[in-house]
Amino acid sequence: MYSSEDFERKFIRYKGEAYPKGECIQTFCHRNNVPYNLYEKWYKPTRLCTMEVKALETSLYTNL
Repeated sequence: MYSSEDFERKFIRYKGEAYPKGECIQTFCHRNNVPYNLYEKWYKPTRLCTMEVKALETSLYTNL
C-alpha cells in the first residue's frame, strides 16, 4: 500500500522530471508502476483544498 509520503515524493518527482517535458501524470504513474486511481484519490483532497496561511511581518533592512 502507498502512503501519503510516497505519493508526495512521486508528485515532486513528476513536477521536476516529467511535467517540464509535457508528460501527463497518467503516463508518469503508469511508467512508474503507480496505480493512477490511488494517486488521484490522494491528490484531490490534498491539493485542491484551500488553506489559511498567516504571514509574519519581516523587515527588509537590518541594523548593522
